[in-house]
Amino acid sequence: MRDLKNLETASIEQLWRLQEMIAAALATRINDERKLLERRLAILSRPATRTRRAYPPVLPKFVNPTNPRDRWSGRGRRPHWVTKQLDAGRSLKDMRI
Repeated sequence: MRDLKNLETASIEQLWRLQEMIAAALATRINDERKLLERRLAILSRPATRTRRAYPPVLPKFVNPTNPRDRWSGRGRRPHWVTKQLDAGRSLKDMRI
């Protein structure tokens, strides 16, 4: 088919073979691309297997003076009782265990 220079003068048989070769090449490329996309989709649809690191338990550092069962480690958002105690004029040092 390399000697096919002008499609206008080519015979029907030559054009038909050219069309079959193009169809076969396209089918191969489409199939390869589909396999590649399926592999990518399989990677993306996998569930995340990363797990969080196990942190050691954190001991409480502060205690509510009005209710000793309320304790806070000092991490994360301040509990309401800590905010109320600070607004009342106490410091975190006063609530330290």
